[in-house]
Amino acid sequence: MPDTYPDEIIQAYIDSFDELEKIAYEIAKEHLESSFDITKSVGFLKWIKKNKV
Repeated sequence: MPDTYPDEIIQAYIDSFDELEKIAYEIAKEHLESSFDITKSVGFLKWIKKNKV
């Protein structure tokens, strides 16, 4: 798996969130700030594998 992903891939993942996931994502960004990396999240890695990105 690459170290970085194009913004389009990350945005496609975020766009796939349901309402609860969007809320959790916003809370994580606010609380974790610079230590938050969506590309290292379990959900993102599962989504990458499932969608064969």
